Amino acid sequence: MDDLTVFFSARQRADAVDDWFAERVAALKVQADERRAGQLRECGVALRAMKERGESVRDIARMAGISEKTARVLIRCGAAEQAGGPDPGGQNGEPRNGQHGASADATPAGERVGTDSAAPAHPWS
Repeated sequence: MDDLTVFFSARQRADAVDDWFAERVAALKVQADERRAGQLRECGVALRAMKERGESVRDIARMAGISEKTARVLIRCGAAEQAGGPDPGGQNGEPRNGQHGASADATPAGERVGTDSAAPAHPWS
């Protein structure tokens, strides 16, 4: 009977590892989303500065290697960052539809600006 007690105890601890792991992954995902959103806002600030210096959105997009649509979305995010306001894609600074600074259809496939649970979003990939 002693061995069975050890077995059940070890099995319970092993199951607890799965719960712990899931919690850690969820916490890291939140941190990654926050970091990614901050970097995308920084991208937008840089692109916005180029636009304010007189570059066209078409030229900015070409130089950055992204679509014009993605450039516009990032520039709007940069404008909100410079104004100190919330991200234009969400309300009260919250992302809309799981995305930061854009709706799900704001960018073409392969040029996502926001995030989702499937993969990291990089507007230039």
